[in-house]
Amino acid sequence: MASYNVFPEETFVPYVIAGLELLNFEPDDATPSPLRGNAAAGYSKNVLGGALGVGFEMFINDKVTFNGKLLLHLTGTDWIDDYSNPTNFRQDAYLTFGLGFAYYIFAPPLPEKPVVMAAPANNTTNITNVYNTTIKGDTVVVVETDTVYRTKIVKGTVYNFPGTLFIVNTDEFNTAVPGNMQNLHNIKTLVNQCPELRVEIQGHASHEGPAARNQELSDMRARKIQRWLLDQGVDPNKIVSVVGLGVSDDAVHEPENATPAQLEAARILNRRMSVKVVEGCK
Repeated sequence: MASYNVFPEETFVPYVIAGLELLNFEPDDATPSPLRGNAAAGYSKNVLGGALGVGFEMFINDKVTFNGKLLLHLTGTDWIDDYSNPTNFRQDAYLTFGLGFAYYIFAPPLPEKPVVMAAPANNTTNITNVYNTTIKGDTVVVVETDTVYRTKIVKGTVYNFPGTLFIVNTDEFNTAVPGNMQNLHNIKTLVNQCPELRVEIQGHASHEGPAARNQELSDMRARKIQRWLLDQGVDPNKIVSVVGLGVSDDAVHEPENATPAQLEAARILNRRMSVKVVEGCK
């Protein structure tokens, strides 16, 4: 058998299958006597056939998948039921299907989600970045040195702010880190781009620590951002929802076999605040 993955970069991976198979069969029924063709040894019961099919793998994480497969078996014989039309040979065929789970012992890491990095505006000498993404669902990484500016805010775009830092295990801003408050003002600048803009504030966590606590912290920190924006005079109507996503929506894969510095670099990108555009600017 051979298979080909249609969308190998996605977490839902459909594939097509083709191959050859050797089939041994034994026609029988409920009577004690052998079937006529079988008794007369009128055909071979070892045949070479083929198989065609489709299947899918849905990655629950980078090692566990839920999968399914449907195969059409072309047997290469017309005698599976002990009968063959003497004037019109049509090989017998049958279907098999299955569902299950698989665990990859040697699993490559899932591909990192593509992000659109900030690009400096033309003919500027300051640190203002213009984000020109126009496709619904784009993801933009905003670093702490950016001043967020857009000529048009597109519905579905997610702005990630990995530089928004909190004191460990709390929802208190870590004001001792240079640039941290600038990150908060970048979020405010983004949300105030236009009067009709509506956003969702999202909190995220990296994978160290208990999952339940990570979920709780991401929710607390998202609500902390909301309160800070309101205290800064942002129109409450602009923030339509606040959600903590915990570790359910990683920005990057956290490598298992990496140096502490490499692992922390990935965790910083996952340990972030996001602003998702619900209604964009006209």
